[in-house]
Amino acid sequence: MLFETLEARRLLAATLSANPTSPPSPLTDPAADLPWNIRQLTSNGARAAFSPGGGRIAYMDKEFGNAWEINLKTGAKRELTGGFKHAGFLRVQYLQNGDYLLTGPAKFKDAKRSRWNEAELWVMKASDHSKVYRLGQKLYEGVAVSRQTNTIAWAAGGRQYSSLHSENLYTGDIVYSSKGVPRLAHKTLVYKANFGIEAQDFRDDDREIICPKYKGGAAVIGIDRDTHQLTTYRDRSGVEYNEPEGIFPDGKSVLLESSRDKVGHENKQDYIDLWRLQLEPGSNDMQRLTRWGDVPGYKASNPVVSPDGRYIAFQSARAGDTPGHGHGIFLIDLKAPDLTHDRTTIWSDHFASAARWRMKEKGAAAVRPMDGDLSLETDGHQTATVSLTRTISTKGFDRIGLDLSAAQSGARFEGDNKLIIEVDSGDGFVRVLTDAGQFNGVDNATAENGTRGAKGNTDPVSTGYLALLRSAANGQIKIRITASVNRPDEQYVLDHITVTGRPLND
Repeated sequence: MLFETLEARRLLAATLSANPTSPPSPLTDPAADLPWNIRQLTSNGARAAFSPGGGRIAYMDKEFGNAWEINLKTGAKRELTGGFKHAGFLRVQYLQNGDYLLTGPAKFKDAKRSRWNEAELWVMKASDHSKVYRLGQKLYEGVAVSRQTNTIAWAAGGRQYSSLHSENLYTGDIVYSSKGVPRLAHKTLVYKANFGIEAQDFRDDDREIICPKYKGGAAVIGIDRDTHQLTTYRDRSGVEYNEPEGIFPDGKSVLLESSRDKVGHENKQDYIDLWRLQLEPGSNDMQRLTRWGDVPGYKASNPVVSPDGRYIAFQSARAGDTPGHGHGIFLIDLKAPDLTHDRTTIWSDHFASAARWRMKEKGAAAVRPMDGDLSLETDGHQTATVSLTRTISTKGFDRIGLDLSAAQSGARFEGDNKLIIEVDSGDGFVRVLTDAGQFNGVDNATAENGTRGAKGNTDPVSTGYLALLRSAANGQIKIRITASVNRPDEQYVLDHITVTGRPLND
């Protein structure tokens, strides 16, 4: 019945490799060939933070260094903390009123002690960069800053204050005297933890604080400020590293540093990319946003979201780096791939031609007899891999995008059933999407485990326009789609694929 309703689309079914592999990335540096919706803002720097209006980004030039700011419209950069002596700062963020919140030690002793034990909170006024105000509060790592008020949240424990016997989460307000001097007021203990904890972001009208739980890795939790209850949003400690970073303005999802598709690596924090997690208890709803980690030795880290939710700023980092160390700030435009008003269809296939995109497993029911079908027959007890490749001319276009619509049979799929899209623009195939388990049109890389999971999507789901590497505008690309299933009743259906671009003469 399923395939009668989808007979205008072509069945893609095969017994395939449980873990289909892709050739190593041809890139030696992910910044050398960026997707066209990602641009590099700085050649060095780390720990980006958006201004309240979203038009500027503050960042650190190095650990125990100076804070800088870049104007996103003009590209102009300026040093923020060069007008006074200091021991070196670790982070810079914006308060809601536009002033700068800094962290760093009063005196530099050594890199470990001055960061982990003696970092303090400071405020520098937007109107006066000649001095900084000490708030008299030590903390562990990051600060959550409200987008509504000058409320902040932070964590401190025994490493900061020997009298503390737990890892404590606090909130407080930055208030100003009649002479404009900032100070920390209304300090409130929110939660005592028996694990490592760090404040990251507020959500739900500032009633909840999103934090990482550091215990056997990193997990995503939320602490309610009123009830002091803990909610676990994702915890696969020992299997994955999942550290929450910037939260989206609606509070429904958060950016993660995640090792989700690098299961098996011992130092999981060295094998991370950027993912978006829907904030639901026990959430499995994840979407991969970068593929920095596909290039050996690299990772993407410390992402933050613009106030309007359109942009993500993050840093390039390398395996083995001290957490938070960066090698340049990059900006993702989340809406750019979906802008269709200036796009032209370069090539499209609705799979209705004689050149069928169809693979048939021995014993699997066909939709109907078809001439020219591509088929793979196995005995139904092993797994194998089938790939379909097309070559498309992109001459005369840039900003090349790819949109695939596909469906599945109603069987239950597991993590080793995948639909992979790869593109070769001249130097070898690079993955742009790996969708596993239930096909949702997003790059989710792997399902939770090898057990049979959610039923497949029987209605076609679109990936939306995936922004391809800039080299895709060099004149020609090859697109390869690989399907993976390991049972006769698990089948993929390709609905259509479209390649678009922006004409160069526009």
